[in-house]
Amino acid sequence: MVKALLALALAALPLEDGISAFSGGRADSPDGRWSVWAAGTDAEDMRAVARLNGPGVHERGLMSFERNVQVFWPAEGGRVVLVERTTHFASIHVFTLAADEAGPDATQPDIEQQLAKLQPKLAKIETGFATHRIPPADAFKQLDALRYVWRGGPVEERALRIQFRIAMDAHDLRGSLRTGATLLRYFKMGAEGGPMLAELQSWLSAALLPESGVALPEAAGLYWDYKELAPAGAEGDALALRLAGRLQAASLYGRAAELLQYQLTQRREDVAQGPLSVKVAALHILSGRPDRALAVLHETEQPGYTDQMRWDRKRVEAVALHQLGRDGAAMAALDDVPDAAAVRAEIHWRSKDWGAFVTESEAALPSPKGLGEPGQAAVLRQAVALAMLGREDKLQALRSRYGAIFKTLPSARAFDLLTRKVETIDPAALGEAMGAIPEASPAGAIGDLLDAGSS
Repeated sequence: MVKALLALALAALPLEDGISAFSGGRADSPDGRWSVWAAGTDAEDMRAVARLNGPGVHERGLMSFERNVQVFWPAEGGRVVLVERTTHFASIHVFTLAADEAGPDATQPDIEQQLAKLQPKLAKIETGFATHRIPPADAFKQLDALRYVWRGGPVEERALRIQFRIAMDAHDLRGSLRTGATLLRYFKMGAEGGPMLAELQSWLSAALLPESGVALPEAAGLYWDYKELAPAGAEGDALALRLAGRLQAASLYGRAAELLQYQLTQRREDVAQGPLSVKVAALHILSGRPDRALAVLHETEQPGYTDQMRWDRKRVEAVALHQLGRDGAAMAALDDVPDAAAVRAEIHWRSKDWGAFVTESEAALPSPKGLGEPGQAAVLRQAVALAMLGREDKLQALRSRYGAIFKTLPSARAFDLLTRKVETIDPAALGEAMGAIPEASPAGAIGDLLDAGSS
């Protein structure tokens, strides 16, 4: 009886206090000597393994679990109690803090006997709601409380069905998603499953639209919490990309990257990983985490990409490597990438490697005709590098080639200052001229990514 009461008390602990089979986790004993942990799993059966570490014990496998396991350390010590929320009730398992177990624990039958006594409470709540003696909001809360001590089986399924109906009638978005997602995750809904999923997908998709009125942080939270409800295929991709675009526009680059990285995990060995991996890696760079950008690119490497996709990935890889201070590796990543001179020049410009910059950019200088801002930036940067190197001859050649067109441009004074004879250039004026160089990068989007990552 004592064990049954202990089990009942443990089963009533909040579901959030535990280790998730999906994300993994760790729980330490109060004295810090023991720990129970589990690595997250993405296997189809979603079963993780809880393991024990402590004095003389290294990664002892305790049990596998499907959803969530709670860890309880009895005050008398010597044992650890694991409570699992399964589809067959809440189950409890007691283990000795040692390398081996003396024998199986017999607590589970006691739990089921005690929990079965709670079934009349469900009938009472359901009757009260049906006869309007219990307001819908109160019935929802009471069913939540009941589900804390009764996980799985027909009782939780019935409670969830009632809650789902209450939430839908009240147009309660979060309540509908929470109860509906739980039903679809853990119960066999039969013919009802398809229409329910379609309705929930419709609600979720509508909530993620900018015009829905749902604040962007809340919309991102909804998607993350219920991402398995998102439509499959191209429709789901478009939904995620729209939300990621909104997060990026709000400078929430890290959250946008996390959202799209989930999409990547759904495309193992799929060439569709290519463009998505470039997007995710770029977002990680924008969030100041070039290390994560490299990890994404390496984890999604595969032989099926087109040449163009491989080159796009290599350009972003070079940016990440530069941000990590590994310019040699960045240059190596650009080997055999067509039109990589502009990217190499950008890196040399930021590293103030003037000689290498001039070498890379000289052949790619634009025509004077129709000189836009990126072209102006390329010419003015070349002038700065040549001035730093004291290359009077090339500065004068630059002045002769572009002098006439620059007289008609807003950057005329900067060009004039930068292309004068080296000995006449005033250092203060040089700084002013460099500040007048247009921000548009000659390397296009990759240059902009380098700018953003270093800001």
